[in-house]
Amino acid sequence: MAPRKFIFHKERRHSNPMHILLLLFLIVGGMLVNQAFARRDLKPLFEPTPTASRMPDSYVLEARTHFDAGNLDAAISAFKEAIATDPNNGSLYAEMARVLTYSSQMATTEQERQTRLEQARTAADQAVKLAPKDSTAQAIRAFALDWYATFVRDTLMDDKQGQELLLEADQGISQATFLDPNNVNAQIYFAEIMVDTGRFKQADQALSVLLTRVPDSWEAHRVNGLYLENQGQYVPAMDEFKKASSLAPKMTFLYIKLGQSERQYGMRMPAESEKQKQYFNDALGYFDTAARLNEELGIKDPYPYLGIGYTYAQMGEFLVATNNMMKALAFNPNSPKVYGDVGMVARQGRNYELATMALQCAVQGCSSDISCEVRQCNVETDAPITITGMPLNSVTVSYYFTYSALLSGLYVPNDSTRTDYCDTALKVIGQVRAVPRFNNEPVYDSIMKESENICASYGITAPRK
Repeated sequence: MAPRKFIFHKERRHSNPMHILLLLFLIVGGMLVNQAFARRDLKPLFEPTPTASRMPDSYVLEARTHFDAGNLDAAISAFKEAIATDPNNGSLYAEMARVLTYSSQMATTEQERQTRLEQARTAADQAVKLAPKDSTAQAIRAFALDWYATFVRDTLMDDKQGQELLLEADQGISQATFLDPNNVNAQIYFAEIMVDTGRFKQADQALSVLLTRVPDSWEAHRVNGLYLENQGQYVPAMDEFKKASSLAPKMTFLYIKLGQSERQYGMRMPAESEKQKQYFNDALGYFDTAARLNEELGIKDPYPYLGIGYTYAQMGEFLVATNNMMKALAFNPNSPKVYGDVGMVARQGRNYELATMALQCAVQGCSSDISCEVRQCNVETDAPITITGMPLNSVTVSYYFTYSALLSGLYVPNDSTRTDYCDTALKVIGQVRAVPRFNNEPVYDSIMKESENICASYGITAPRK
């Protein structure tokens, strides 16, 4: 019998001291790791963090949702969060610049508006720096520059800087359309810049193509409304603003623009005619829509109530008008412009005492005592507010000459509370006359001459410049 063969051969093994030491090390190490997990000094590799990190896209989605809902401040905050997580993304800066530019429409003081426009310009500059070949970034930068140029020219009265900014906007939009001739945003902002620079034929041509290509763009209809308004076609312009608001139903500034347009056009109608009443009622409806949208969002914006107040004043319902103006003032008791608007409506309602105090706050500034009296505050519970007057410009000039007209009309020589009224009126008139564009305006000149003549009848005059 053949000896049995084994496929696997048994070999005698000897213990290796190194293997034993390694095994002991692994056992002890495992025990230490288990203890660390028990103390939570170590955490499982795939255990979720206590607060999940958000991706930039989620912030962008949030920002766009807020924008579509009309909450522009919340949209700006979300874009800032997105940029913090992705600081080299030029498109994020561009989108935020667009929202910042639109949000300037809702600023209630010149300083607030200037700040928003400067922030928009800074964000747009950064967008182009990070993405110089991005047509949309270039287009939004041109859009922001165009709006800032208008503010600088009309409010800050710096024609030179305004023209420089418009030229820069013009160059920027040319670059945007060169980079992508089919970019819708670039074409929309191109048309707006053409309107603002008086090149209406080019604006018309661009808008004709746009409205065929993107008939559902609210921005295209908004710009077409501005173009038609500049051409004196007020009713078609209002139709375009209505289309814009129907496509972007949460944009409160569109309703405010519509309300202003309806009221202004109504003022062209025969007084107290059915047509005028209809336009005024439509204006009230749009302002009310803006107010309700703001209320839904928890936004305390005085503009809708200012619009309602001015409209009721035009309708001769001064009590309702004043109530709405006071509500606007309660929303923003620090804004000299709102005080000015309160004063203008109070003057229409022949409440000259309130009008004079409110316009003083707007033009010269006023003490906390006077501002409290205007807003009918409680001196024991409400914080004192001192108001700084607004500088003279094309937006505020009407407050100036209206204030001087009130002072001269209320002057009483032997009344110790009013003896300085003519002196103050002539001082204010002197400020207005020092600006050639205002001094040479026939309507302004007529109003100021009347005030000067009243004071001259009492022997109070000021040297003419």
